[in-house]
Amino acid sequence: MEANAGSWHGVELRHLAALEAIAKEGSFSGAGTRMGYSQSAISGQIATLERLVGARLVTRLRGSRKVAITPEGQLLLDHAKVINARLSAARADLLSARDDGAPVLRIGTFQSVSQTLLPGLFRRLLQEPVPVLTSLREDADIDRLVDLLVAGELDVAFVLLPVAQPELETIQVLSDPWTVVVRHDHPLASLRRPVSAQDLSQVPIVTYERCRSQNFIEGSLAAAGAQLRVVTRLADYRSVLTLAGAGLGCGLVPRLAVEADLEASAKGRLRVLTLADQPPRLVGLAWNRDRRASEVVDRFIGFTIDAGDRAAVAT
Repeated sequence: MEANAGSWHGVELRHLAALEAIAKEGSFSGAGTRMGYSQSAISGQIATLERLVGARLVTRLRGSRKVAITPEGQLLLDHAKVINARLSAARADLLSARDDGAPVLRIGTFQSVSQTLLPGLFRRLLQEPVPVLTSLREDADIDRLVDLLVAGELDVAFVLLPVAQPELETIQVLSDPWTVVVRHDHPLASLRRPVSAQDLSQVPIVTYERCRSQNFIEGSLAAAGAQLRVVTRLADYRSVLTLAGAGLGCGLVPRLAVEADLEASAKGRLRVLTLADQPPRLVGLAWNRDRRASEVVDRFIGFTIDAGDRAAVAT
């Protein structure tokens, strides 16, 4: 299957968007649902794209309705992602340029940042001589925030570093060490040193549901010799602390989440212990490098760096 160079001029953005959707969904029907097209329409777009570029891009998996991207398809997909991201960034910039009212800053965040860093940042924005309106999207799925940032649906987003997206610029805001939270009468509460990985072996652990940062700390503890026994996984760090306070097990949580969720009434019955020799979560701020430079975004980045520095000094 070959195509001359001129045929590439017939490649349309919808063809590249269809290829990216298939890569994400793994099927023509899933891609159609994602894009609002029928399965046959997606199949037709891919067939046209393959004819125009002269290469097989998608192959069906035997005995399944699933499909896979071929090596040639992956090469084109890498370029398609950049093109689609730049188009989304252009759309976001154009919409922003048409806004005749006060500037709007669309922020992506997750719970522990919302409850610790954001209140101070909002106070800084309110003190600005030109009012800045804010739109907040809170999501526990950091990857979803990254996707919204790439698509131009957010201006900035708090993330966990590293972020493997070439379209995004990032800065580290603060280092967030992991802690062990126990009842005051738990055996670990009497330790006069940081908790080691071995201290957590076969001890009931209450922690967060699986995600990239959770998998990383649990893998690191296992590599250091801990035989972890997770008895409960929860979708909210506040619930982790509540159940640790009830004596169900040791809470394994980042310090930022402890600061956000540990109520004054619980501080008397809970001990927050340092976890020794384990890598912290790295909280960062990300924005789309392909977007037009925005004075509001630049100021928010500066405010966030200041807030991170103050948090580090307080720690």
